[in-house]
Amino acid sequence: MVLKFNQNFRVLVAAIGFSMPAGAALAADPTTETTAAAPASPPPSAAPALWEIGIAGAGSYLPDYPAAEQNHFKWIAAPYGVYRGRFVRADKDGARTRLIHTKVYEMDMSVAASFSSSAKDNDAREGMPDLDYLLELGPRLSFALSDLGGRGKLRLFAPLRAVFSTDLGDFQHRGYTAAPAINLHWFIRPHSEHMLFAQITSSFGNRQLNAYFYDVKPQFAKPDRAFYDARGGYIGSDFYIGMLSPINKHLRAFYGGQILNHSGAANETSPLFKNHFNYSGAVGLIWMMFESKTPAIAADE
Repeated sequence: MVLKFNQNFRVLVAAIGFSMPAGAALAADPTTETTAAAPASPPPSAAPALWEIGIAGAGSYLPDYPAAEQNHFKWIAAPYGVYRGRFVRADKDGARTRLIHTKVYEMDMSVAASFSSSAKDNDAREGMPDLDYLLELGPRLSFALSDLGGRGKLRLFAPLRAVFSTDLGDFQHRGYTAAPAINLHWFIRPHSEHMLFAQITSSFGNRQLNAYFYDVKPQFAKPDRAFYDARGGYIGSDFYIGMLSPINKHLRAFYGGQILNHSGAANETSPLFKNHFNYSGAVGLIWMMFESKTPAIAADE
């Protein structure tokens, strides 16, 4: 999840978690977001490794902020780690520490992230401060709705996270976000590693968080950008769908797209609110370099 309006990290996290041989967010929280147990009986015969290390890279074309008029290409390439322990896990559902876990519901502490955006590259925010990278931390409650006949998982997520911005030099608290979601992971065919993942999310922010995107302070006001004091409430909803495809034992490709609808948002009247509909897309590769010989702790244990 990642905040649901920045899907790129969520797609990347989800793809990494599913990318390895017999493996199970970005996300998001991606969002994501994304987020709880892997399929109880994954199609591949071998159990996934307890830990895996490799390199992942992705490129995304996405809005500069929720309801922005302009999209820009963003990319990331970095080493990654997957760990599938009983209480601490970093996999398709993001990095988290399990607090409560049953076969029906789970409570954990999770993290998520979003890209930054430069004001000089966005006409609506010209002359205003840049939007920094966002980091999220907080509890998430998830409910298992269906195992889709043993071929995947349908779940309900209910995260509540504190949001912090950073320019990689300092951190500032930016408020809180809640982003309930319906999440799907589904193996296309039995005994196949081709995976479809999808999610429908509605995002909400308190006044402090929404002000980060939509406030126009007096010193930044001008004839075509009036002073505006944002309020807390609904940010928007989105639907994303993606696919993970194995290339060989160590290399996986993923691709996905997202449609965002901000109609009815709490800050539609802000001069920085430009589009009711946004879209984004992401493609990437994941290369698994090393893995443990010890099998993972099953997600449902």
